[in-house]
Amino acid sequence: MKRRFFLLYLLMCLMLWLPMAQADDDCFLMDVDALDMTRLNQNDYVYQYLAAQAQGLRVTKTIPGGEAQPVRLSLVEMINQTLVFDKDYGHQSSCFDSGSIYLPYLGGGTTPYLVTLYVGDMVYAIPFMQLQARLSNNGACTYGAHLYDYAPYLGQDWLMGTMLDLNALRGQGYMAVDLCASNCYLIGQADIYYHDGRISVTLSLNPAANAELHSLSIYVNTQCAGLSSALDGTAYGQGEWIPVGDAASALLYMPMTVSYDPSALSTYGYDLSHGYLLNQLELWRQNVAGM
Repeated sequence: MKRRFFLLYLLMCLMLWLPMAQADDDCFLMDVDALDMTRLNQNDYVYQYLAAQAQGLRVTKTIPGGEAQPVRLSLVEMINQTLVFDKDYGHQSSCFDSGSIYLPYLGGGTTPYLVTLYVGDMVYAIPFMQLQARLSNNGACTYGAHLYDYAPYLGQDWLMGTMLDLNALRGQGYMAVDLCASNCYLIGQADIYYHDGRISVTLSLNPAANAELHSLSIYVNTQCAGLSSALDGTAYGQGEWIPVGDAASALLYMPMTVSYDPSALSTYGYDLSHGYLLNQLELWRQNVAGM
């Protein structure tokens, strides 16, 4: 009977402890004693040891001298110079642990914080970079005009298609087109090769994106006037050779699903008055007209 009671008690303790452990998993542990204070002004050091995709922060520090000392901790969000946390922990001895401190959600992008820990007469000012969370199962495609800007019936969302100048590609043998994700970020490029009346497409993803490709289909249409959807025709895979014959141009539509880290990536703009996009629309017009 006593053994059953002990096991039941142990199970209840575990159930109470688990949510706390899960909460700490979302917080970055900043062990002040483990940091090299002489390198806190070096970006590479900060991004290696003081940056994380975390919802919060937890600060620990061994109290020197063996006697209790007053401890205070503050956090300032540096973009808006906003004090987001300030607490007097009273006198602490042995090892100080702030507990989990959850940071406010400020939207996309990396958010820098200044963490200031006061222990007795000592002051430790430490940067922390809260990185943007990883984006999962987001749409991606090649850079070009939105499908609905070519023709309203081709698509309703932000995904784009790229009009390929096949005459230019024949002369060069190769061209690269930017890869766009989430209607915002550049995640790499599509490498397009031409050989003997066929083209092949492979991906070169930016290592900084740490991207995972979940799905990819490649559609190439040389006769755009007859299209009812950008998905018309055969769906090819990466690296397959796709016949284009002697066509002057073709619509490349390459819908993808990817997961990636956006914090170190560049964004892109979209302006139909821009020369590249104007040229995309002109290539479409010429193709539809049979030119």
